[in-house]
Amino acid sequence: MFMKKERNIFTKKLSDSLTNSKDSILSWIERTAGRVHNWAWDKRWKHRDKDEWLRGYREWKKTRCPHN
Repeated sequence: MFMKKERNIFTKKLSDSLTNSKDSILSWIERTAGRVHNWAWDKRWKHRDKDEWLRGYREWKKTRCPHN
């Protein structure tokens, strides 16, 4: 009887530690992915000319926008 209870406690502790490890790994992945996303967004959009974008949008709106 004592061995069974001891084994269950060990299994529970192991299960908890695996869950905590999994959670910490997933948390690290989320943070790292967020940093990579922000870096890529800045590389792609940060140095765009706003006026050029507006001209392109207005041209698109005239020709392809379904509301006009």
